[in-house]
Amino acid sequence: MSSAALAISVRWGDRLIDSRLLRRGAAGSFSLGSAPGADVPVPRAGQAVFHFDARGPRVEFTDGVRGEVLRNGETPLVMSEVIHRGLAVEAGAG
Repeated sequence: MSSAALAISVRWGDRLIDSRLLRRGAAGSFSLGSAPGADVPVPRAGQAVFHFDARGPRVEFTDGVRGEVLRNGETPLVMSEVIHRGLAVEAGAG
């Protein structure tokens, strides 16, 4: 069974910068990074985009993005482990 929603919290240290809830079937995505038009501009190189596709929730990010993913209350995973498990893909630069 795949997820019906994707809850996203963007933190800088202990400070909550933004939070969003994306629902399966609803249009839209959420992005953060240094690229123009990012929902949350971040002064570091890299871009991350969160959305749903036919397979379920997707996280796509470029080199330079750091962070953790907490999925269904599990132990937080660093981005390299998220890729290894096939839960996210690393997109090409840009």
